[in-house]
Amino acid sequence: TEQVLDSYIAAVYEHTVILNPEPRTPLSRHDALRHMQRNLDVYEEQAALAAQQGAQIIVYPEDGIHGFNYTRSSISGYLETIPDPEERWNPCMEPGRFNTNVVFNSEGLLVARYHKHNLYFEEAFDQPPQAEIATFDTPFAGTFGLIVCFDILFRDPTVTLVEQGVRQLVFPTAWMNQLPLLDSIQFQQAFSLGANVSLLAANIRNDRLIMTGSVMMYDPFQFALLNETRGKLSVCDGAFCCHLQYEWMAHDKRSELYALGAFAGTHVVNGRYALQVCAVVRCATLEASSCGQEVEEAESKMDFLLEATFDTRHVYPSVLASRLVLEHPERLEKAPDGRVVMKHSSVSGGLVTACLYGRMYHLDQE
Repeated sequence: TEQVLDSYIAAVYEHTVILNPEPRTPLSRHDALRHMQRNLDVYEEQAALAAQQGAQIIVYPEDGIHGFNYTRSSISGYLETIPDPEERWNPCMEPGRFNTNVVFNSEGLLVARYHKHNLYFEEAFDQPPQAEIATFDTPFAGTFGLIVCFDILFRDPTVTLVEQGVRQLVFPTAWMNQLPLLDSIQFQQAFSLGANVSLLAANIRNDRLIMTGSVMMYDPFQFALLNETRGKLSVCDGAFCCHLQYEWMAHDKRSELYALGAFAGTHVVNGRYALQVCAVVRCATLEASSCGQEVEEAESKMDFLLEATFDTRHVYPSVLASRLVLEHPERLEKAPDGRVVMKHSSVSGGLVTACLYGRMYHLDQE
């Protein structure tokens, strides 16, 4: 066997998809293949560039070769049966239509296949009858697991892979940002930190496709305003409480408002999943009713210690600065009793969000 290296070079490609302008109108197989080939030509160019820079693995985004918003009938021309690499296979007309992630090795051999389990407004595709646990081995970095986009918010298959000892995940995604808690790179880093894994995430590049609305506007967060430039503050949602120590270096206290928010319950819009969340957010205006709305920029800097005791060990921390710049928490502590502490100072830009995002996987079906 070949030796697994201590480090490796990975490439992730943020692809600007060449879209089908009429995705709900069926195309012939010939026209669908011609459309996909235009995107694959770009992939080939990018693979060559990545190889020139020493990349040993490259990840492309979800939906990158065909785009979005197809119906069950209009997707047909784009589909192809992909066999399980471990099985003998006879091509036939199969009823399943899946959002599929495939892996080829450096010799061009198909080595892994994964059908996305947690679909997000994908009427063209089926959900597999059960979550698949798909992995592949490499000579340079050991084992990788496969997940796609919305899967990252659920136990299966994502947490199951991590619990089985997989420390590296390949993550193609077509993620639409949902501030202030679920910006794409924000949650990708939060999951990587919280689960202690390397996440190779490749997203679509399309500035028009933004998510409207806010997670915090859908969920009944309890908010407490930061009315002083320094101090201690707590807010509770039922028995779940968030605690904040802070010093706020306001650019202009009359121009920005911040709040501490707590939520413990089940999110039911665009998916159903149970949460315990603590977050410091910049409000959209100086009105308390705007706290939790989508904000991308801030000028006020803040040193803080954010703390809560969670009923889950699956807590994902994030700090997001102005213009969606990621910050790595200065200190993160997790105690056996569920207490999580995140400390951060010297934010490079104004603070947009600081969040402890707890996933209560065991309550998702209640």
